[in-house]
Amino acid sequence: MRKMLVILFGFLVATLISMSTISPAQAAVEEFSWQPPYAYRGYESQFYSTYIVGYEDGATVNLKVLVQSGSSPNINVTSISLVFDNGFNVTSDLQTSPVKIDYNQYHSFDVSFTADVTKLSNLRVHAYTIYVNYNDTGGPDTYYAYSSWDYPFVVFSASQVDAIELKREYDATSTSWYNFETAEAKSLARQASVEGSLAYNYLYQWDFANAKTHFQNALDLYNQTFEAEHERGSKLEDAQMNYYNAAVTQAYAWLLTGVGVILIGIGAIIYAVKKPKAT
Repeated sequence: MRKMLVILFGFLVATLISMSTISPAQAAVEEFSWQPPYAYRGYESQFYSTYIVGYEDGATVNLKVLVQSGSSPNINVTSISLVFDNGFNVTSDLQTSPVKIDYNQYHSFDVSFTADVTKLSNLRVHAYTIYVNYNDTGGPDTYYAYSSWDYPFVVFSASQVDAIELKREYDATSTSWYNFETAEAKSLARQASVEGSLAYNYLYQWDFANAKTHFQNALDLYNQTFEAEHERGSKLEDAQMNYYNAAVTQAYAWLLTGVGVILIGIGAIIYAVKKPKAT
């Protein structure tokens, strides 16, 4: 009998604990999405070697969070919070005007802030968690739902963004150097290649200011290369055109000379035919 009472008491305690921990309201972060304009989104191999979502320092960041109510009849959402791994957090406070979501319905929330490289260093990626604070309409208790990060978050410095953009231009331009034909163009292309190598070295060292300088030098040299090649092509075309014009002029001259000779011959024949015969 005593053993049975102990078992029943254990079940009672477990039931009470379970009832005290079960939330009468339920919600879930159905999905969330970072909104453009991004500084970068996708796999980044230059600095972080992983998939990221990145914004430039000073840019406005907007995160959309879709929340679903799983309680009947509804819940009240009182705040949406975005908490990063270094403690930096942003909260969209709805305490003064909670948003009601009916059972099995959805609502989209916005969390906005300014990207700040002093708060979220660009030296590494940042993990984050989204918290939804809410309660049911029948009581004051507050509960939360959360969702962990997918793409790590990065804030790019302004000089870092500039260096990356110049690198893209350089990569697109440098593939054409071997097509140059003139000695001057090939020499300029080699100088541009040296500047590009220096720029890459600075980029690997996270020295974005020097990387920008040398990428720009390389692009300027490539522009000079194209101009030298274009000038040579223009001169060649002019020479070919002059030769063609001279050849055409000479041909016309010979043609006219030939026609003149023919006309003289015809005139001589006519004169010979019509010349009176001597008695």
